[in-house]
Amino acid sequence: MYEEFSELSNNLKALLMGKTAFHNGEIDLRDYGIKLRTGQEYPQASQPVIVRHPETSSPLLFVNGSFTSHIEDMPRWKSDMLLSGLNDFVAKNARLQCRVKWTSNTLVMRDNRCV
Repeated sequence: MYEEFSELSNNLKALLMGKTAFHNGEIDLRDYGIKLRTGQEYPQASQPVIVRHPETSSPLLFVNGSFTSHIEDMPRWKSDMLLSGLNDFVAKNARLQCRVKWTSNTLVMRDNRCV
């Protein structure tokens, strides 16, 4: 998400800086057809849209299609449009993805704080 952030226009960076987004893990479950039982809850939280990596201090975009419901304090149509565009940018840009051809003894590690 470093690369995605770096490729945003300065105007878009300025628009997103200081914004928070609502993250709801239940969205991901619904996409897989899983329903929570009555009384069961899945984690939800408001998080900054742009965060800094705790070790490198590099800024990165902190939204994704699986959990991010909406950008807060923004009209829903505008939030939906921005999130859809950001998610499509990653989904359709192979340069921003990691593809692994699994073979015997393949080991992959990732820093989940910035992917």
